[in-house]
Amino acid sequence: MVALSDYQWTIIGVAGVGYLFVCVRTARTMARTGRSFWKWLLITVFCTSIPATILLLREQARRVRGGRSSRRRPRGSAPPLRCPHCGDLIRREDLDSSGGAAACPSCGMVIDDTEVG
Repeated sequence: MVALSDYQWTIIGVAGVGYLFVCVRTARTMARTGRSFWKWLLITVFCTSIPATILLLREQARRVRGGRSSRRRPRGSAPPLRCPHCGDLIRREDLDSSGGAAACPSCGMVIDDTEVG
């Protein structure tokens, strides 16, 4: 059996608390994009947070490239809509309406006016 000193147990404890902090932060951010907080918390805790962090960074990079900000919206603009298919928050002016049918810019699914509220 391996004997660990008090200092080593402290280092392990601090690393564990830091890992849980990253897992909760990742799950909270995924919940803001329409995904389940508890599901992503379990995924990040048991399967490491690497896949969730990659997905999170990819979505943030896409928002930066598109010039969209998920934090603030200009005064007088319409509130963001939630896609019923992927759960992503989108602006009404970002909907691709080629051919009369509006498509979500994230998943590409066609959105009816009755589905978006």
